[in-house]
Amino acid sequence: MGSYTVAAGSLVADPRWMHRDAATKKGKHWGGAANHYQPMPTEDICRMMIPRLADDCWLWLWRLHTHQADAFQVAEAWGFGTKPCSELVWVKQTKDSTRVRMGMGHSLRMAHEVCLLFKRGKPERASAGTPSVILAPNLGHSRKPDRFYEVVDEFVGGVARAEMFARRQWKNWSCYGDQ
Repeated sequence: MGSYTVAAGSLVADPRWMHRDAATKKGKHWGGAANHYQPMPTEDICRMMIPRLADDCWLWLWRLHTHQADAFQVAEAWGFGTKPCSELVWVKQTKDSTRVRMGMGHSLRMAHEVCLLFKRGKPERASAGTPSVILAPNLGHSRKPDRFYEVVDEFVGGVARAEMFARRQWKNWSCYGDQ
């Protein structure tokens, strides 16, 4: 993913989690991660070079419903401990925002994603009114809604923001791609 030069006070990551399902193993399902990018084992994500971070920093870490323990492992490896201070839930809607959009699931059909919020040191928040739920349309595989970036901006204020595994550039952010 290259070298990093930003001293971030807020880091967003949606790692290329290795899915544990037949769709990914077979690579034939339209939503299978392997059809969009090369998934990584959790151990490799833990060893990744991350942007240079401020001593007091937030980590917004997206995780799969099957990867809660993996997310704790990654947060600890990146220097944020294993206990999130909160979580943000994105309830996915259809593109016209009229209904909840159900995805795949082996028991319940997944209609949301969870982003765990960790902190290192004593980062400040710019807003005490940030909700823990976002309602926004699903815009494609792994793409997070614009509203998520707005929430992060509101919550952290003017601190430097960086995103790993970025799917696009976001205004006033340092974004590092390769999904």
